[in-house]
Parts: sequence; C-alpha cells; structure tokens
Amino acid sequence: MAQTPQIPPTELERQQRWKQRGDAFWGIFLPTKNGKVKSTLVLNSFCLSILFLAVYAMAYLLLLDGLDAFLAGKVSLFWINVLESLIPALVGTFVCNVLHFIFAEKRLVPAAFVWLLLYAVAVTAYLLACSPAEARGTTLKLLMMVVPPCVLSGCALSAFLYLRHRKLHPPSKPMEELPPWKQNRR
Repeated sequence: MAQTPQIPPTELERQQRWKQRGDAFWGIFLPTKNGKVKSTLVLNSFCLSILFLAVYAMAYLLLLDGLDAFLAGKVSLFWINVLESLIPALVGTFVCNVLHFIFAEKRLVPAAFVWLLLYAVAVTAYLLACSPAEARGTTLKLLMMVVPPCVLSGCALSAFLYLRHRKLHPPSKPMEELPPWKQNRR
C-alpha cells in the first residue's frame, strides 16, 4: 500500500501546536473547577526550584571573588576553575537540602531538583542553538563549569536523603486504606 506524501504544516498550524503544548504545560498549575490545585507537589516543587536557582546564584556571586583572591597564584588555572565551580555548587546544594529536614513532604526537594535539571537541559539547548557558531565553544565551557556541579550534586544529595527517609520510614498504609482514586482499578 502506497503512502501519500505528507504536506508540511503551515506556520499557523505550528504556532497552534506550540500554543496547545504551552497551554497543556501551564494547565498543571491552574486550579480545577472545584478550586483545588491539581498537584500541590508540582506547584510547590516548581516554586521551590525558583528559590533554589536564587540560592545557587547567590552562592556563586558571594563566593567567587573570595575564592579567586584566595586561590590566585597558589594553584594552576585548571584547579582554580574546578574549585570555583565545585565549592559554590556544594554550598548551594547543602543550603537547598536543609529544607529536606524542614518540610513534611519529603518528595518536595528532589522534585525541585528535577525541575532544575529540566531548566538546565532547556537553557543549554537554547543557548547552544541560538549562539553564534564561533561562540558555542565558550558558551559550552561556561555552562559546563556552572550547570553540572549544581544539578548533579543537588540531585544526588536530595535523592540520597529521600531514599534514606523512605528506608527509615516506610509507607504504612495498606492498599485498602488508600482513597479510591489512588487505588489501581482493574
């Protein structure tokens, strides 16, 4: 059976498709008809991820000048770059993960770090796609100095803390005590 050739979508159809995708994404933050939030975990972790971005930005802004002055002339440029990317990232990670011990909902901090991972992928793809060809190398080097240490250390520590909490405090509700909307239906 021969397939008919597909006609490429018009610009208007592409814009409508992107609008539908955007509406579907932002729809997870809108309340239902009853006025309740669809997912408090998604909403709260999204807001918390914005706070985490600010914490990491402040860690880099406050620590880079002091680290640069302290390390200048003592170690090679390679180790200066490594230490200036790791130390603020680790400080930011520890500050952000303190909230794990404060919040009752232990999934909140790891979910916020998943948001940070999504931001990192999106921003990296955008900057690499939109930067001029001669600037891509420099852009990639700067991104690799800042983004992976923050995201990887944050995801690793928050996942460790969450899994440790799950091991020490396993869920105690049997299946029949769950509300009907959470039970698997056959």
